[in-house]
Amino acid sequence: WQNGLLQRSKALFHSMPLRNVVSWNSIIAACVQNDNLQDAFRYLAAAPEKNAASYNAIISGLARCGRMKDAQRLFEAMPCPNVVSYTAMVDGYARVEGGIGRARALFEAMPRRNSVSWVVMINGLVENGLCEEAWEVFVRMPQKNDVARTAMITGFCKEGRMEDARDLFQEIRCRDLVSWNIIMTGKLSFNISNFQPPRHCVILAS
Repeated sequence: WQNGLLQRSKALFHSMPLRNVVSWNSIIAACVQNDNLQDAFRYLAAAPEKNAASYNAIISGLARCGRMKDAQRLFEAMPCPNVVSYTAMVDGYARVEGGIGRARALFEAMPRRNSVSWVVMINGLVENGLCEEAWEVFVRMPQKNDVARTAMITGFCKEGRMEDARDLFQEIRCRDLVSWNIIMTGKLSFNISNFQPPRHCVILAS
C-alpha cells in the first residue's frame, strides 16, 4: 500500500478470515498514507477494537493536511492519547498559520515527552521565527540530540547569530550533510583543520 496499491490492500484485508487490531490499524494507515482520510475514518468507526495507534494514524494525516479542527476533535475523542498523539498535534498546530501558540501550550501540557516531541517543538518555533523561545525549549531538553542541535543551528543562522551557531555545531558528534550545509550556508568562517567539510558535502546556497 505504500506504493499506491490501496485497492489491492483493501481486497486483501476484506478477504482475511480473522482480523485483529494490527490488521485494522494497517488498513487505516494505508488509507491515510494514500490521502484517503474518508475511508480511514470509516475503518476506524468499524474497527471492533481500537488502540492509540488507530487514532494516531488519522490524527497525523489530518495534521499533515492542516485540518486541525478535525484533528482536535479526534484527539479529544481518544480514550487515552499517548505521546505520539500529543506530538502529532503539536506538529500540526506548529505548521498552520497562527497555530504556534496552541502548539506551545499543548507541548507544555503534555504528561510525557520523548525526544521527537522536543525536536518537533524546537523546529516548530524555529520555523515560526521564534528562535529565542526555541532556545529556551532546547535548554530544557533532558537529553539533547543532534537533530535538535541542527534545528537550533538553523534558527541561529536565520537570525545571523553565527557565533551561537558555531558553538552548537561543535557539539554535534556526527556531522552529516544536512548540518554541514546549514552551517556553510550560514557563511561561518572556520579553522580549516577543524571545520573543513567532507568531500561529499554539497553546499546548497552561498
